[in-house]
Amino acid sequence: MADLHVDIWNGTTWDRDVIVITGTHNISQADPYNDTIYDLASYAGQTDLRVRFRGITNGCCSGDIAIDDIRISDPVSCVKPANLSSTNITGSGAKLIWDSGSATANANYEFSYGVNISSPSAGISSLVSGDSTILTGLTDATIYCYYVREICGPGDSSAWTGPHCFQTLCLLQSLPYGENFNLNEGCMSLINLSTTPIGWEPQPAGGSNQFGDLDGTGYMIADSDQHANGIHMIVDMETPIIDASTISPGNQLVLEWDQYFNAINNGAGDSGVVSVFDGTAWITVYSTNTDVGAFGSPDHQTIDITSYANANLQVRFHYDDANAWAWYWAVDNLLISEQSQSCPAPSAIASGQVDCN
Repeated sequence: MADLHVDIWNGTTWDRDVIVITGTHNISQADPYNDTIYDLASYAGQTDLRVRFRGITNGCCSGDIAIDDIRISDPVSCVKPANLSSTNITGSGAKLIWDSGSATANANYEFSYGVNISSPSAGISSLVSGDSTILTGLTDATIYCYYVREICGPGDSSAWTGPHCFQTLCLLQSLPYGENFNLNEGCMSLINLSTTPIGWEPQPAGGSNQFGDLDGTGYMIADSDQHANGIHMIVDMETPIIDASTISPGNQLVLEWDQYFNAINNGAGDSGVVSVFDGTAWITVYSTNTDVGAFGSPDHQTIDITSYANANLQVRFHYDDANAWAWYWAVDNLLISEQSQSCPAPSAIASGQVDCN
């Protein structure tokens, strides 16, 4: 593991190795950050204080270092809250809970929340007494994140803790229903029908399993290559219930998505099946067991599912690797919408002979 060395500028030169952190401190990417606090009293009054972070490797492939939330301030008299969580989540509300860092009963706190915010300044801020609060008026099927800090006294607050993120429940959906998977699986239900440790899973832009994406954003993948060595992978991804009962005469109900299906043995191995629930049974509308699409150049599917329109419509993506330790199926930009036959959505968009003139 690389070592982290922290130096402080004393006005004339660098005081090297004021803090040195060696060895492995976190095992998983999901582990919380470790707080480090250093008393800068000996540098008080300095007008050009600077802090430098140096990483020194211990050889090839020995891990990495991540730092965040650097703060230089007057001393605070209370510790930041801990163990942020959420409960009683509905389609429009949630209860936020945390522990006091200073173990003070009925302490005062400031919390900030918003849609997938990544800093306290980006959210809606409120004051509350006690270690919980209830949010109302939220939007269903939406990711919210919040931060909280303790108010120690006038002009004196702890550092912020967070974010803790949660998603409000997915209620009955209406048309058009779309999911771009840029954050996570959204309202999709991920169903593992086998013993693989992971089934369908969200991937960031650029990917983390296969190092690619379909359009430069996040997507979903069923990845036998990563998770099914010696295990038969069978996994489903289903939409929430969608009310598609009122399609106007002459219009179509259209199912669209982008994909890259990387088959292990073209025509004789793993398979992907897309089915639609017509209110009574699941109907197959698409299947493949050969290579389709590619990272950066996805295959776009457009299927007329008007005959299956109903008040309890669902769409399911079913992947089976045929117990072959296969490759993967990447899916993105799912859309179910009502479209006019006289004005269909554009397709085969391209450009040519682009020059400076």
